[in-house]
Amino acid sequence: MNIDGNPRKHRVTRLLSRWTPYLAVWILTAVVVGLVVSTRHFESQTIATYEQRSAIMRNIERIGYYDQALTDSALLAAASGNRTYERRYDRLAPQLDRLIREHGGARRHPRSGGEGGADGRGEPCTGGDGATVVPAQS
Repeated sequence: MNIDGNPRKHRVTRLLSRWTPYLAVWILTAVVVGLVVSTRHFESQTIATYEQRSAIMRNIERIGYYDQALTDSALLAAASGNRTYERRYDRLAPQLDRLIREHGGARRHPRSGGEGGADGRGEPCTGGDGATVVPAQS
């Protein structure tokens, strides 16, 4: 019997003092495992987001390249009358359209001419700065 006369209290205290280090190790291990798992999860999400954004940036750069090449081809064809530039334009235009479709396409401007778009082909026209070109009302 201990000093206060309660043998159960003494037994519980002794058990707790004996198992406290083991309990602390288990809790610490659980916390570390939880942190590792959550870190891996967020890391994989970050990598996936980075890869997705990198692909979008590559497509944007390629869209800019094709846009400039098509503009140059149209200007040179108009200025020189050389059909080589028209063929170049005809070869590059479908590639630009495909990239725009893959990238999600342009969003329609509410005043872009309704169903057919500003250019009448079902897609809105955009200027060199990327802004939607709205046809003039006559």
